[in-house]
Amino acid sequence: EVFGLIGPNGAGKTTMIRLLLDLIRPTAGEALLFGLNARRDSLEVKRHIGYLTGELPQFPGVTVDYVISLLAGLRGGVDRERINALATRLELELDRRYEDLSHGNKQKVGIVQAFMHQPDLLILDEPTRGIDVGAKAEIEKLMRTFRERGMAVLFISVTTPLANVLERWFKTPPPSPSSSRPRHLDPVALSTPTLAISCAAREALHQADVVETML
Repeated sequence: EVFGLIGPNGAGKTTMIRLLLDLIRPTAGEALLFGLNARRDSLEVKRHIGYLTGELPQFPGVTVDYVISLLAGLRGGVDRERINALATRLELELDRRYEDLSHGNKQKVGIVQAFMHQPDLLILDEPTRGIDVGAKAEIEKLMRTFRERGMAVLFISVTTPLANVLERWFKTPPPSPSSSRPRHLDPVALSTPTLAISCAAREALHQADVVETML
């Protein structure tokens, strides 16, 4: 399915994703994806995931094609025809210098690298930020295709720009300024079969109620 995690800045959405991807470590508990421990089996988990970060890195002095080829190589190689097809659909010019691109076109580079290896799970953090209307429509079609193939998409945003393709979503509450100590996080799970969370990350994830409500 396509599941949306919607909420204001600071609500803990990206923090949760970073925990799932082993980019930060929980104080206690564990995160499970595909039945694998996100920390202990981190490399294997990442082979199944396509991830679009909310903050794109910089690649000075190189072309878009170089950036995508570099990332494809790190994955052990990706079908070149699929890369070209995705770039065409998004009207992304591969021969342009990456640093000269607008934010919207850099976002398209991020979309291509997330989709190009046909992962089992897509995690997209603000995928339509700065994207033009035509590209948004193509991203929506790609997400539908992934869903039809039995894959899962976790969509993170402050709004619901792709509400037509989201099957379910949860709106996170804003961060609470009243308590400096994180609240208790009971073991929880998303209904999407490929993605589950089981943790008590009190110190790492202050937005306990967000995840609890996903049951």
